[in-house]
Amino acid sequence: MRNIKLITNCERPPNYLMDISVKHWLKNGFEPKDFIFLVNNISNFDMVKSLKESYNIDAKRVSSIDEIYDPKQCVVWDDLIEYDYGAYHDRESHIINQVQQKLLESGVDVVIFLDRDELLWHESGDLRNILNTFTEPVIRPRGIEVIQNGNEGDFNLTKSVAEQRRYFRWFPSKSKACITRIPVNWITGRHGTSCGRWPHADTLAHPELQFHPEANVLEYPGLYLVHFDKMDMNLLYDLRLESQKIFKTNDRHTGVITEQQYIEWFTEAHKDTRPGRELYEDKEFLYKVGV
Repeated sequence: MRNIKLITNCERPPNYLMDISVKHWLKNGFEPKDFIFLVNNISNFDMVKSLKESYNIDAKRVSSIDEIYDPKQCVVWDDLIEYDYGAYHDRESHIINQVQQKLLESGVDVVIFLDRDELLWHESGDLRNILNTFTEPVIRPRGIEVIQNGNEGDFNLTKSVAEQRRYFRWFPSKSKACITRIPVNWITGRHGTSCGRWPHADTLAHPELQFHPEANVLEYPGLYLVHFDKMDMNLLYDLRLESQKIFKTNDRHTGVITEQQYIEWFTEAHKDTRPGRELYEDKEFLYKVGV
């Protein structure tokens, strides 16, 4: 059995998106000891306490990268304080790479980074076996977004996702090279590696990143990264507004935008007619994933 660590990060207490992801992680091959939470603690909360209350995870707080590897326990590191959203992701990207490389140097076999609204699923139903046996140095899952369609109502947090959502799109930006057995430098967002060997998978949007002679954007067969943030327009908009209160400067990705701009951003997936990128319906997928 390989020694596997899953890194994620956050700047606020657990919410409904993290609930979906963490609970799925715990049901599908991961144990609490596999997790590392990096916290930009600008909302003044106790992640160690939150993990215990929300998921019954006993975590320990560390104060430096030298303590980041614990083979027996979940680790929380309040690694920085940054109120500028763009600067946060730039600074955090560097720290994430340092943590990944430190873990691999410390005897970890596989390092994974997932955002707190993402999960991994393999169609075999045995994700852990895939993570224990893949032979490539770096692998990327197929990135799938769950997206609320116009004929679906508001999301009910007391019901499963599978009961309420059935529309998806393949989104190569989420086909991230986020699973590695070797030290790499991930670009911001973990979409690819800075060396270009495993570049950003959206070759149409980012042709400038396809410079390596052996660039590999292949997705590992049957492996999916499922992204949930767009599963409800109103809930996500509330998170956007919350983000404006947490970050003092927020002009990138989830920046200050009008309601109309938000609607245009949310619904761009519904209008995409490029072959293979259209919104599609699948009534069984999320039941298989188990959410």
